[in-house]
Amino acid sequence: MIRRTAGDRFYLISQDDHAKLAGELAGHWGTDRFSKPNPAELTILGATLHDCGWPLHDLAPTLNKDGLPLDVFETPREIALRVWAASVNQSAEHGDYVQLLVSLHVLFLSVQLTMTDPIDRFEINKFQHQQVELQENLRRQLGMRSTMPLKLGLEVEPSNQQEQWLRLNFHLLQALDLISLALCCTRPPFSHSRLVWDQPDGTPTPLTMNRVDERTVRVSPWPFDRPQIELEIPCRAVRAVRFDNVESFQREFAAASICKLSQQLIA
Repeated sequence: MIRRTAGDRFYLISQDDHAKLAGELAGHWGTDRFSKPNPAELTILGATLHDCGWPLHDLAPTLNKDGLPLDVFETPREIALRVWAASVNQSAEHGDYVQLLVSLHVLFLSVQLTMTDPIDRFEINKFQHQQVELQENLRRQLGMRSTMPLKLGLEVEPSNQQEQWLRLNFHLLQALDLISLALCCTRPPFSHSRLVWDQPDGTPTPLTMNRVDERTVRVSPWPFDRPQIELEIPCRAVRAVRFDNVESFQREFAAASICKLSQQLIA
């Protein structure tokens, strides 16, 4: 869940809707400078489904320690691992390549967690081993090697075009994830995307993002196939207050009608 503050309201955006927004943007990716993903349909599906397990939490969202609707950047380990595993499992019905992209994404997220509790560290380590094992199986089914040195599931030095495209498509997913977050959050949580490639064997290029106003985010250099992209993001509006308990919050959330936030990307 993304908690966006606007005056006396919190606009609550589900992670699944945020991911669908990334998938919509993936369908517009590609210029003379930035290669379209390949395989395009499967990469777009990977971007669309990268958070598809989050309804486990977001259909009955919880509160943080301050009584505010829990934001994705406040997610505790037990929720994170549960929804990440569900995202990987549910993406399997769309094929090995899609599931591999989603698994690469959650593995990357898992190494960003900083935990001091030994139980948390153990559970994260167990989750990472499960994803590595799954990725090795998916690679074999896709005819890709798993014997070369890998870092977070990707070849350190891509040895062929298939490996180059997997790396490009993964970094594309990461970039679109961050652009979508920039559109959804109160303020963009990042000013730069992960590195993306101009071409599969080209030089990595960072994308910069900044919010021009409440509904506009600028991206440079521009990687999309049209000069401006208009978007509508589903959300629910609740009072911007500290809730006394999760039950009262969930009742207000369930009673809130779904509205749309109008946003746009510009070059």
